Amino acid sequence: MKTIQISRPVLQSLYGDSTESMAEVFSQFLSSHSEIRENLVSSYHSGSIELFKKFLHFHGPSFMYLGMPAVSDCFKSLEEQCKHGADNSSLSHGFNLLIQFVDQSRQMIANELACFRKTA
Repeated sequence: MKTIQISRPVLQSLYGDSTESMAEVFSQFLSSHSEIRENLVSSYHSGSIELFKKFLHFHGPSFMYLGMPAVSDCFKSLEEQCKHGADNSSLSHGFNLLIQFVDQSRQMIANELACFRKTA
């Protein structure tokens, strides 16, 4: 199982020392996580590559704001594959990896948010 990490340099470049801003973004992500996941899963299983590509494009940048460029890159890679005519079977490995990352990200962000709240 591949793992992801939160990039401190990315967060620093986006938010500086403002843990309040990070906490706000992290809270928003946690409240929308299930919707993000459901959009990805349902669009992939619908068989509509265009719909799946739309949700990849819509949700992918969110992970950069969470300090997770590797996850954002995974979204971009799948979106590019969709643009170049991939079908569900050729996307399956990347899709499964993406969902694994999305699932891992929820717990990581929840842990980070808990740390922010302890130090506040």
